[in-house]
Formats: sequence, C-alpha cells, structure tokens
Amino acid sequence: MAKVKVGDLVCAYRRKEKGLGFVLREEENLAVRSGFESELLYRPPNRKKVNWWYAIEEAIRDAVDPTGAQAFVSYNHYGKKKNIKEKFVYVKWIKKPSDYHMPTLMEDEQWIPSDWVKSV
Repeated sequence: MAKVKVGDLVCAYRRKEKGLGFVLREEENLAVRSGFESELLYRPPNRKKVNWWYAIEEAIRDAVDPTGAQAFVSYNHYGKKKNIKEKFVYVKWIKKPSDYHMPTLMEDEQWIPSDWVKSV
C-alpha cells in the first residue's frame, strides 16, 4: 500500500463509514515523540494487572504529548511486541468515519496508525 503523506486526502478504508480527512502530521515513532516509554505496554508476569495499568495511565499523564501517548496505548496495548504500530498520522476529519460500536467518531482530529488509512 502506498505511504500517505502530509496533505493527502485519506479515508479509513476498513470502517463501515470510511470518512474523509486530511493528514496534518505524520510520525515514524509516536511513542518517542510523545515521550512515552513503549516498554510499559509489556506487563511482567509477576506484576498485578491493576498496578500495571495505573503505571501506564501515569506515564500518559506525564508524557510530553498526552494525546499522542494515549493514541499509542489505545492502538497497541493488546498487541504483541512484533505487532506494535509505531507509524501514525494526525488526521483532521472532514467527514468522520464510523467507530466500532458508534456511527461516527467523537473527535474531529485524531492520531491513527498510518496503515489504517489510505489516500483517496
């Protein structure tokens, strides 16, 4: 799939309602730019799940860009180490795409993995 660039008109092609938006920014490694330690996503076997999640929430609050850190965690906290999404684009939606259980997204702008959008 072709790489999207800043200024491209994109859609979320996997969604029921694809939406339409412009790419405002792109990041090769959103966690580094946001100031979030991606190693926190891997819970050690001897650590309680609740304490582990509190540590992640605290790291998000302390991040340079909490919005970017939250997006990184949202798209990666269920993944394996080899499936981590690092390349993200910041999209300003003109027509909002659908979201899992909702007809449209709540936000007008959002960080989304770059492989989840394609140029129109």
